[in-house]
Order: sequence, then structure tokens, then C-alpha cells
Amino acid sequence: FFAKMNKVNVLCLLCAPHAAAFASSKTLPGPVQLGTVSQPNIYALYEEYLNAAGNQTFYSIMARSDPNKSRPFSITASESHLSADVIKAPPEGLSAWWSNTSTMSSFQSKHGDDELGSAVWIYYYKFTGTGTRGAVIYVPGHTEACLKHAEFIYQTVVLEGFSPLYCIDHRSQGASGRLLVDSFKSHGKADTHLVDDFADFVKRVKEDLSDKPSSVPYVMCHSMGCAVTLRHLLNRCGDSAQFRAVVMNSPLLRPVTTPFPYAVAVGISTALVAAGQGKEHPPTLGSTFEETFPADPGDCVDVVSSSTSSKARCLASHALCRQQQSVLQPAGHTGLCIGDATNQKAKSFFNLWSSIESFIEDGSCKLEVPILLQQGLLDTTVENEPQEQFCGNACSRCSISVHNSRHNIWWEVDVIRDAALREAFSFLQQNRHWQRLELQVKVERATNLDDLDTFWGDDSDVYVWVQIREKGQGTQLIGENKDEYVSSQNPVWDFQVPAWGFSQDTAAQRDLTLEIEVWDSDYGWDEKLGVATIPYPDWPTLDTCADKTVELQEGSGTVYLQLCIVLDLA
Repeated sequence: FFAKMNKVNVLCLLCAPHAAAFASSKTLPGPVQLGTVSQPNIYALYEEYLNAAGNQTFYSIMARSDPNKSRPFSITASESHLSADVIKAPPEGLSAWWSNTSTMSSFQSKHGDDELGSAVWIYYYKFTGTGTRGAVIYVPGHTEACLKHAEFIYQTVVLEGFSPLYCIDHRSQGASGRLLVDSFKSHGKADTHLVDDFADFVKRVKEDLSDKPSSVPYVMCHSMGCAVTLRHLLNRCGDSAQFRAVVMNSPLLRPVTTPFPYAVAVGISTALVAAGQGKEHPPTLGSTFEETFPADPGDCVDVVSSSTSSKARCLASHALCRQQQSVLQPAGHTGLCIGDATNQKAKSFFNLWSSIESFIEDGSCKLEVPILLQQGLLDTTVENEPQEQFCGNACSRCSISVHNSRHNIWWEVDVIRDAALREAFSFLQQNRHWQRLELQVKVERATNLDDLDTFWGDDSDVYVWVQIREKGQGTQLIGENKDEYVSSQNPVWDFQVPAWGFSQDTAAQRDLTLEIEVWDSDYGWDEKLGVATIPYPDWPTLDTCADKTVELQEGSGTVYLQLCIVLDLA
């Protein structure tokens, strides 16, 4: 794949002494920064290294324009080395497998179209295999139909054993309803429409999984699909158990807007939409179908905007789009693939990033769901810095890995793609015990709360405050019923705490404690009356009502609440 680079500005993966040392010692060298070398030398040294490395993972450094911004990334050696990619497929072929395995469903979106005056139907697929590693939701990127990712879906369901898998065709993409008479245009009124469609899709997936042993799915996503997924999670920040874990492939947070600076591109799209040009293309965009998918695609991957350096996968996608162009889709349009975004769609991308950025800046949400963010070092579609800002400020359990890839890492040449997917599937399995905690608190019995010596000396207005304390990390509020005061004579709650996610594998190591605090409300001078603490090892035992006595005044022993606490770990 290095041969595809017009300019080779790299920090050498290795040098001959390192390769010789590794071949003799079988010890992988650490990241080493070396000088720029020629293409033939890179190719030869890289293949030599692969021969020596076998199937182990090694680390190297690639240079950007500024060597100080170089960063380590991992590549796993492959038996195919730099030979042609081998597309993963069953003996009968991906097309036949898709037809025999997939089940298509649809629902009507809450948001209609712009021109056709009809409802927009959203189509999605379900694939069921024999594996038991858990359910996966796959969320494609902009312009991409689920069918384009048949290889990835087959590999996930059949070869890796994740089942069932659900994939959504976003509005104006794939089989789902178009929004304009010109069905090749990628159009959308608002970013919230994509997010609302995704929420309805997730609801249907969870209903379908409700009778399964594990009803909480994983999510794997690409580009715009990741932005939609993140906005969905941020909208439900208190419910951190929406998904077990999320793997993001080059998420589209802030798009690259070359040749215009980002702020200028935002201003242009805003002005054009205001001028009534929302359904037209922005400057520099607007290729026709034949221009986008010509009969002779040439080398395919040499196109600057190509999201892969894999010629095999690029040509396969190209052929799919041409083959499907005259095929009538379920929503009533012909053609599967779409082209460039309109001004209105571009504006919705900018708005989507702005809404996510607001969470990053104000710190109002820290997602608890485990997230692996895979970046493409050669990505010319999205900016990587905003991804790092998100992981650092809006996510409690987010890790980043960097790959020598263009925009779609899971669609790259085998040596890059296989390593990234191994990492992704391993991450999902590491978080297979990420569970949701549902808590119900009831007052079974209480002494007369009028006996409490409160700050103001008046009757108490008691409420409960539930939080999780992590040793050395402080507390996290996960629920309260402050607006539902109880009678001082006979306090009774039926208080359901929003679902809270945690990893069973690491909960004990994190030293988690559930704290149920009882407070007296006094118009800003609230007073804590007592607390019940439940360490993590005791959580699984609370699957039925467990009485917990809370003394409301330390040492009094006379004023107390007897709480019924039920924890449901699903």
C-alpha cells in the first residue's frame, strides 16, 4: 500500500539492524523514529519485517507534515503481506449469503421528505448466525448502504460469532426513503432527523432482543454513523447502559472542508441555505452518477477522496453501485448509492458537530459506556483532533488507536483492516460483562420523623439521593427523587433509578460503592440525615428485596428508615 502514496513522507518502520535483531531475538522493537526513505526500500523492509514478525503485533511511527505530531500506531503482520487483498466471503458468495440470511424490516420516520410529500420509510436488516458472543448494531457512514458492507457483516456474524447483527440504512441512503426527486443527491433537513431515526431503530432492536439472555447490544459504527451514535448517547447521558461497548471507525465529528477553512465552509452553507439553495450542492461538489461511478473506474483508489487504499474493495463497491443503479428499492426509488451532500445536508453535519462540541465544552456529560475510537492516520475526510477532545472531555472510558489508514479503516487493505478488526472484536469481548444496574428503593418502615432534630426545627421533608462512589475518584450521581417529598409521618417511595452501566469485570477492582443518602429539604439549606452504603461485592445478592436500616441521626438509634433495596443486574 505504500506504493500508492505519491509522496512518501514517512518515518521508517524499521531499519535493517532492527529487522536482523528481531529475526534473531524474536523480540519486537519499540517505536523508533528514523529518517525518510525511498519507496522501494520501504516496501522491501516492510515485507522483510512481516516475514519476521509472523502474526505478532508491532508498533511503528508514521510522520505527518510536522514530525513532532507523529504518533505510534499498531499494524499486525499478515500472511498475505502486501499481496492482493482476500475478500472474506462464503463459498456461495456474499450476494447469495445476504439474500439467504438477512431479514429486512422498516418503520415510518417521524420526519417526512422535502419534495415528494410522502412519508420517509427507514429500512434495516437483521442477520442471525450460530454465534453467542452478543448482538451488534452496525451504523454505516454517509452515503453508504448496508449492502456495501456485506463482507464486514458476514465476517462479524459468521467468522467472529456475533449474533444477531442489525444494520440501518439511514434516511436518503441505501434502501431507505429519499428526500428529493433527484434521488442521487444526499439531502437532509436537520441532524436531529438522523438521530431520531436511529433512536427509533435502537428501540426496535431492543424490543427484538428483549427475550434474549443478553438484551444489551454492542455498537460498531463508521464516520457519520458514529456521530449519530454519539449524539444518541449524549441525549441519554443518564442512561449509560444503552450499549455494552462502542467501537468507532473514523467518526465524523468535524469534517475536513478543504479548500475552505472550517468556519468559512459553515458560513457558506448557512448563507446558501438562507438564500433558498439548500437542495443544491455546495461549491466544489455535485458530481453526477457517471462522474462518481464511471464505467471505467481506472485504479479506483488513486482518487483523492477514496476512503480506502484497497483496490479490490474499492472496485467491488464501484461495481455494486453500477449494478444497483437501475434496481427498484423498497422505498420506491431506483439505485442504491448516492452522491455528494446538498447545502442543507452539509449544514446538518456542521450542526451535528456543534451539538456534540457543546457537551465537550461544558462538561455536562461523561459517557460511561466503554468506547474504542480508531483513527485513520491518512484520513482526509474528518479531523482527528476533535475526536481526541471528545475522548478527553466527554467520555470516562474512551481509548484511541491510530492506524495507517484512509477514512474507512475496516475497508482498507488486509494488513491494516485485519489488525483493526481484531482489535475491535477483542475490545467488545473485553467488555462483554458491561451491565446495567437498575435500582428500586422503597421505605418499608420508619419511626416518626417528627422526632428528627432538623436545622430549622420543623417537620422534615425527606428525599433520597442515590450515587456511586469510586475509591479515589469521588462520586457520581445516578438518580434522585428530590421533587417527590414523602410524608414525615409515613414516608414511602417507589423510586426507580435510571439504568447505570458498569463493567462487572472491573467493578471490584474499581472499588465501587452504592450510596443511598436520605436528605431533608429546606429551601437551599438541605441537610443530610443518613446514608446506606452497599459495596460492590454485595450487589449481586440484592436481586430480591433486601432490608437496609438507615439511622437518620448518628448515635440516636431511635429515628431510622428501613429501606427495601432491589438491584437488577441485566
